[in-house]
Amino acid sequence: NVDDVGGTFIIAGNISRVKHLTTKKNNDPMAFVSLFDEPGSIDVVIFPRLFAATKLLWLPNNVVMMKGKVDSKDDRITMIVDNAVELAKVAENY
Repeated sequence: NVDDVGGTFIIAGNISRVKHLTTKKNNDPMAFVSLFDEPGSIDVVIFPRLFAATKLLWLPNNVVMMKGKVDSKDDRITMIVDNAVELAKVAENY
């Protein structure tokens, strides 16, 4: 939702697509991921520092929970991920 741009949210969903790429500046690995949940889907961006710490999470059909900031680029809503965990690990702690 455009009204959510700039806000920070926690979402969970199933990874439906993963696109690995490298930054232009340092060739650091990062990823663009499509996340599907009950209301729909959203594209999320995982920058190099977080990607290095969580790269085993970013697999198709993996269910993750993430916190990030909603952004808009080229009239598309995306989320810039600040932190992410596998949802099953969160459930184990409760």
